[in-house]
Amino acid sequence: MANNIRFVDSLKVGSYQTVTEGGSSGSGGTSGTSGTSGTNGTSGTNGSSGSSGTSGSTGLSGSSGSSGTSGIAGAAGSSGTSGTSGTTGATGSSGTSGTSGTSDKYATTSTTSFTLGGNGTITVGTGLAYTSAQSIIIVYDVSNFQECEITTYNSATGELVFQSPTRTVGSGTYTSWSVNLDGASGGAGSSGSSGSSGTSIGTVTDGTTTVTDVTTIDFNTGATVTGTTGTATVDISAATTYTNATATPINFPSDDDPNIPAGTTFSNKTFSEMMTLMLYPTLNPSLTNISRTFSLSPSGLQIIGATIGTLTLSSTFNRGAINPQYTAATPYRSGNPNQYNYGGTGVSNQVSTSLSNSTTTSNYVVVQGNQSWTGAVQYDAGPQPKDSAGGDFSSPLPAGTTNTITRTINGVYPVFGTTVNLSTSTQFSLQTMTTLIQASLVTESGGGGLKQYIEVPNAWSTITGLQQFNTLSNVYDTILLSSFTTSSVTKTIEGQSVNYTRYTHNGGTIGARILRFLT
Repeated sequence: MANNIRFVDSLKVGSYQTVTEGGSSGSGGTSGTSGTSGTNGTSGTNGSSGSSGTSGSTGLSGSSGSSGTSGIAGAAGSSGTSGTSGTTGATGSSGTSGTSGTSDKYATTSTTSFTLGGNGTITVGTGLAYTSAQSIIIVYDVSNFQECEITTYNSATGELVFQSPTRTVGSGTYTSWSVNLDGASGGAGSSGSSGSSGTSIGTVTDGTTTVTDVTTIDFNTGATVTGTTGTATVDISAATTYTNATATPINFPSDDDPNIPAGTTFSNKTFSEMMTLMLYPTLNPSLTNISRTFSLSPSGLQIIGATIGTLTLSSTFNRGAINPQYTAATPYRSGNPNQYNYGGTGVSNQVSTSLSNSTTTSNYVVVQGNQSWTGAVQYDAGPQPKDSAGGDFSSPLPAGTTNTITRTINGVYPVFGTTVNLSTSTQFSLQTMTTLIQASLVTESGGGGLKQYIEVPNAWSTITGLQQFNTLSNVYDTILLSSFTTSSVTKTIEGQSVNYTRYTHNGGTIGARILRFLT
């Protein structure tokens, strides 16, 4: 049903003036002439000044008298008595207060997130007195703290960098810390009293040699006994080594990372060996595989017959990793690359130990369909990975060649049609010549009998169907291919004549629409 629309003119309001009605005014009289000014009277003359009187004459000076003779010196007078002491002066006013002493230059706090047990960086107060190598304590609470040494402190920013802890209590990650100097070590205590002298060993035998008057016993090389009559080696293995016939019942230290697996037995392990097993479990590195990349520029869809001035093939190689390295020769899983292998028109292999490489071919002319180039990398053998105890872990990566990567150019002819206006054949974005063709065609209007059309190269697969996008249902509806009439046209593509088929709409005037031509 059509909608009825009624337009109403807007009212226009103009400007207006207010007029007051009255009688006409009479004409003004003429102005009278100005009177003349009177003349000024004459000034009287000044009287003459009287004459000055004459000055009197100066009197004569009298003559100077003669000098008298000097008198004789008088005798010295006796000393006077001492005066009495003066009274005590009044008390002076109080002096000004001294300046306040400086606050604690070490106590501070931090809100930086940090995990106990490692080195790191936190932000504390500025202007503190911290210096490198000072021992500090970083505290979350009485059950979670660590003692460590300062690496650097920036008094302007408050950045405090510290080393791995010398002591850690608790664990976890926190964002609230109290920081201060660690307490200094106390002085050495007084020496204890000497113990009583032990009795000397007179004679020791190892079954063959007898040592008398024993002077030394050396446990560094077993148990070597030296005396005045010789030297003997005494077997003390039963006291210094550990042997168990019953297998250990659990993993130690944990099931996740046992360095002493459950079921282990020991035979004549020294105390040092047992402590090493318990305190220093054997850790294994993680191994990262090698990888590579290969690219072609340009690539993808290109017009048939076009000349590519420079076609570039680029490769990179990643040697992988051994992390941590421990005692492995290098932290890399493989050795260096030794050759980059390239395949395709105009290229050849490149000998190189660099982790990246490229090669080019010039003035390549695109043909129809896929044109491929390949890339792979040859590499040397890698080192033997090692565990934390220096033992071999897994196996070295042998010399080899990576898998081959293929990159292509697909040569196609472009499709043209009335996507801008009905009088111009405009090139579509390049499409693969084995898929459907999608076209957004303009409205048929303006007279002249111009119609929608598309132009498809004859080298394309045969068009077998037609669909139109339904804007109401958002799906494509099938329409008759016979609503388009075919004709032959020739177009110049990259300097070559190429045969095309034009599909022209043969129905009544129609609006803009999106079509899919099925191949």
